[in-house]
Amino acid sequence: MIFYQFIAGTCFTLEVLIIHYLWASGWWRKYIALFAYCLMLLFTDIVEWSLLFGGVHRNSKIYITSYWVDESLRQVLIFCLMVALIHKATMNCSRLRWTSTGIAALGAAVCLALVSWGSQPGTAPWNNAMIDLSRNLSFCSALLNTVLWTVLLRSRTKEYSLLLIAAGIGLQTTGKAIGHSLRRISPEAITAGNVAIVFTFTLCLLIWWYVFRRAYHGRNIASAPAPAGGVVHLKST
Repeated sequence: MIFYQFIAGTCFTLEVLIIHYLWASGWWRKYIALFAYCLMLLFTDIVEWSLLFGGVHRNSKIYITSYWVDESLRQVLIFCLMVALIHKATMNCSRLRWTSTGIAALGAAVCLALVSWGSQPGTAPWNNAMIDLSRNLSFCSALLNTVLWTVLLRSRTKEYSLLLIAAGIGLQTTGKAIGHSLRRISPEAITAGNVAIVFTFTLCLLIWWYVFRRAYHGRNIASAPAPAGGVVHLKST
């Protein structure tokens, strides 16, 4: 329990700092979908931890219901965030924008197929069905993140802040897909799954904190033409 309290405090602090840096630097206008997602993260974390610290048991019906309602909101917003970032990455190339939009639409179709396959009514208790649903959605988000990375790496101008934001999303969605898969393998793997989810989520927040802290202090991660051979280097300032 102490471990989860420490993680909760760390994530809460990082979320508050990220929101502060986004707002104070004016980058919330540039990444408004990400700003909305961070606000949702902060709100849902406050709700869940208020229940736990208020004496509600983790396995109680009220907490489980609250957790999955919050998780559904987070999954919807992460999809909106991915679409917004893909659109931003392809804004200056109409042909690439249509290609990436088509791939995103295909990813959404695959997502719907996975959701219907993973959460058939009556095939599992509701909690297990929601674990399957979140796992499938996280897997689809990771696929969309791969599309985003492909678009960014093919771009003539490398926007390193967006690359790092996408890297954080990739860690978070991949870790969540792996964690929920471990939860469903066996009861003995539930702890490992929980650790995978919270660890990758914390890494994601750390990366975002690094990006927006630099923006807040006026040390933007530079954009530059793609170097020969397609190798990406981060410029230090």
